[in-house]
Amino acid sequence: MLVTVNTQSPVEALLPYRPVPSLHQLEALRQQTEQNLETLRPQDHERRAWELGNLAGVAFALGDGMAAVINVQEAIRAAQESGQVTLRGYLLNTLGAALCYEGNYAEALKAFEAAESIFFRTGDSLGSAWHHHMRAREYLRDARTFGDALRHLDLALPVLRSRGNPEVIIENYLTRVACLIQINDLRHARDLIYQVEGMIMESKCFWYRPEMYVLRAELSTRENDVRVAWQQCYTGLGSVSDHGDLRLLPLLYLTLATALEHDKTRLEDARDALERAINAGRARGRKLHLALALRKMGQHLKRFSVRPTVRARGSGFLFEASQLLREMSLHDAYPV
Repeated sequence: MLVTVNTQSPVEALLPYRPVPSLHQLEALRQQTEQNLETLRPQDHERRAWELGNLAGVAFALGDGMAAVINVQEAIRAAQESGQVTLRGYLLNTLGAALCYEGNYAEALKAFEAAESIFFRTGDSLGSAWHHHMRAREYLRDARTFGDALRHLDLALPVLRSRGNPEVIIENYLTRVACLIQINDLRHARDLIYQVEGMIMESKCFWYRPEMYVLRAELSTRENDVRVAWQQCYTGLGSVSDHGDLRLLPLLYLTLATALEHDKTRLEDARDALERAINAGRARGRKLHLALALRKMGQHLKRFSVRPTVRARGSGFLFEASQLLREMSLHDAYPV
């Protein structure tokens, strides 16, 4: 979630955020931003808010949710000290997204509600649209309140489409596809995923290809075409690179394992994929994705192993998954 330093219009700078062209350029932006911060005077609160917002965006895009939280909290304080109300509203959305990544949904909801209040008071329609988009994508989808998520996406789309860029529309559509799959509206999900693929190729927004392939794989699995699901996952794993979102690795491996389980000759491959999902999740994955990978590994070992020691190991995975889901207050949405 990257912002651009722009002294003229907070709205132009913060929405849509700068596209993520490559991991290499993200690292370069982080170094430049850190250098910029070192040159600021103590009273340069507004500029500090922009730079710290950039730094939080880089951390979020790289999967370092805690660093994103710390930096954006400092950015919010700087924006408040400089009297930049609109800027603070956008940064609160960034905070909500980073807190969701770290699994702190209770505090994330407070951040989103504070942002919503700011945009309501200021009459900022673009900020309000951005809030609806982020709340659906980062919070409501994870909470499995898919009807609410679709409603928020609908509220956001007209404004984002008229004033945004391809990246934010792609995000909106991808989130919508994820919700449609979960409510089993597979026909509309498939129609929309084809549109998204065309938009990604036309605008060269390759950062979103891993997410697109995850959704195509989930859709194929729902349609009992597991071999196509395997292919989509393998292609998605190949798209995680300098130009592809590395945060999707745990979910890609988890989706692959789910599809592989349908073929009893591929159970070892499924277990290997789950181990990779857990390892990637522990490194810098979304906390929810780690919990789901642990849950799936526990279920897999319990279901497919006849050895008592292995089944007992499965219980350990289920216990850890249950603990994480309770910490996130998502245990009812994702029963173990």
